[in-house]
Amino acid sequence: MTTIEPSPTAVATLHVHHWPDPVIDQLGHDPRSWYAERFWLPVLGPTAMWLLRRFVDGLDTAPDGFCVDPDVWARSLGVKGGTGRHAPFSRTVLRLCQFGAATRHAQGLAVRRRLAPLAAHQLTRLPEELRVEHEHWRAAHEDHVATTDPARAGRLAEELVGLGLPRDTVAVHLRRLVGPTTADRVLADAWDLRDVLTA
Repeated sequence: MTTIEPSPTAVATLHVHHWPDPVIDQLGHDPRSWYAERFWLPVLGPTAMWLLRRFVDGLDTAPDGFCVDPDVWARSLGVKGGTGRHAPFSRTVLRLCQFGAATRHAQGLAVRRRLAPLAAHQLTRLPEELRVEHEHWRAAHEDHVATTDPARAGRLAEELVGLGLPRDTVAVHLRRLVGPTTADRVLADAWDLRDVLTA
């Protein structure tokens, strides 16, 4: 998919469809989940979060995509209508694009159905108490994946390697999910298995 500059322009209707990502689709968080509400909400803001949830609801019903009337959707979210560059709905779409939850291209708007775990630079946007809570969540999640069920981290690495992604890309996602020590170990094992299977 060719991404173009995410700058909303005036349109009568907006075609929305899924923006696929093999890693985020498998490992990310539903925008309607507790994680998204607790940690992504302060980053995206309430209007953008509600719009993303509405988009994902629509994609659940129409996986191949659907069209929306920006003016109607703006009013349904409690913001002023209009489709110009500086209209509230357009600014909200732009915010989703700026944070990687959507992207504009020739066919309209492509939307993530899942959100990645927050990156380090995004965590700085959270209040201190939420940063602490996120660290506790991350540690508990790592313990669950790597300690409670150590085989799960290995299976996860094998699935990601099996998608044909570059090793560095797999490493980044694994380290965010299970911590650097476990990620490096299981990725090395998964890569060795890949080499054996493809020899």
